[in-house]
Amino acid sequence: MRKLSLFPSSLWGWIRGAVSVCLALMLMHFAITGSPIPLWHLEKLSAPEPVQAIQGNVLVLADGREVRLPWIKELPKDHPLFQAAVQEGVEIRSDGRVFGLLWMERYCGNDPYLWKRLKIDLSELAGAIHPEGLDTMQVNPEAIVSLAKNTDPQTRGSNRNPTVCSLRELSGMQRIRRQVEHVSKVQGE
Repeated sequence: MRKLSLFPSSLWGWIRGAVSVCLALMLMHFAITGSPIPLWHLEKLSAPEPVQAIQGNVLVLADGREVRLPWIKELPKDHPLFQAAVQEGVEIRSDGRVFGLLWMERYCGNDPYLWKRLKIDLSELAGAIHPEGLDTMQVNPEAIVSLAKNTDPQTRGSNRNPTVCSLRELSGMQRIRRQVEHVSKVQGE
């Protein structure tokens, strides 16, 4: 009579068990997200320029150049999220916009991406995490006050990684983008 054991006695048994566990996890992931395997979306900067320092309202690049962010009069130089965004360098576009990379928090179980790193407009990020640093000539002062109410660091939660962008920061960045587009549209009329 064959003795039943919790642990397989042969290599083939171990392999079969590992494959069974992987298939079960894939099936659960598929049931939740619609994708059979965990996916990743990793964006890269084109021609990244290393950042040597963050000073006042400028980013100091490794070659000594100083880059100013549009609509920003003061950068959140001590904020861990902003520091994480410039850690791998910045992409400077011909229109003056400056981008960095940030890991995004997975805020929905239906999101098929387990790992997501996106290009982030650093002006929008700086305004979302430090609204007081926005230029009142470019962004409505009432919108700045409203943003400041929603960026209280005490409401971010103490158990999350401060270098990962959350839904709150994404929402703030979208609000700033809409404000700047509105102001530029009004000024263009």
